[in-house]
Amino acid sequence: MKPCIMRWIYKKVFDSLEEEATKKDVPIVAYANRSNELEELKKLKNISSLRLAIKDAGSFKSQQLDIIITEAGKKQGTNIAEEPQVHHKPGGNNKFSIISSQNELDEYLSEIRSEMERILKENKKIILE
Repeated sequence: MKPCIMRWIYKKVFDSLEEEATKKDVPIVAYANRSNELEELKKLKNISSLRLAIKDAGSFKSQQLDIIITEAGKKQGTNIAEEPQVHHKPGGNNKFSIISSQNELDEYLSEIRSEMERILKENKKIILE
């Protein structure tokens, strides 16, 4: 596993964060600094640290999206802390799936849809990890 793969993943994460911040008119200084984070990632040298950083990319993105949403709410005069949110990993945190047929895919997507619809019925926002 090469460090360049990890940096590529985080560059994509930051591209996505910048896109969301732009949509919500949130300044980039409100969330994690791209160059600082990428510099810190460059310092990782052993395989386990690199794997952990890759594994945590979704959580990192999710945390930063929370910050962006909160900042956008402040600008609009709403208290985002009062709006319930759920961080959601499709299929659950401990559920691994191997999909090898169209039927298995349909079943998996149906389960995910049901989970997410339940969350929405509780009037919560979903932040995907």
